Amino acid sequence: MPETWVSAVADAIGKFGWSVSDAHESAIVVELTADASRVLQADDDERFVVLGWAEDTEGPHYGLSRDGIQVPILCLLGPDTDPAAIAARVDRLMRTGQPEARLVRHAIPYAALGSRCVCPTAHPCLGIVPNAHCPEHGDRQAPTMEWHWEENCGTVAAR
Repeated sequence: MPETWVSAVADAIGKFGWSVSDAHESAIVVELTADASRVLQADDDERFVVLGWAEDTEGPHYGLSRDGIQVPILCLLGPDTDPAAIAARVDRLMRTGQPEARLVRHAIPYAALGSRCVCPTAHPCLGIVPNAHCPEHGDRQAPTMEWHWEENCGTVAAR
């Protein structure tokens, strides 16, 4: 891709607070933070997300990488070619684990999670999707919680 486009995408990613360690005509390498590694379920030695593109594909792709060069598994980032839209997808990917917005409603309980809780907690805000059979958050317990959509996780987690 043209150098001006690559530079615009890398700059836009940087404006979201992500560290771009390399950007050239065939790839942009973004460093994983500890939170992004957890959200993306990266192996301990996978330290980068590499964005790449080819003219014959439906849009940019991404993959986890140990060295910032080799990417064993590629996933479609999305059909966007606008630098701001690509950067927004990268930001969403790093915060939620998915480049597209998902409508997974979940909540942060006002009380701390107890040892009996069986609800999944794989969200950047550490919110839960209440399990109907959970002894703490199930259908019969109805605890007070702050509900939000996955897209808002970063805002809620920052509080």
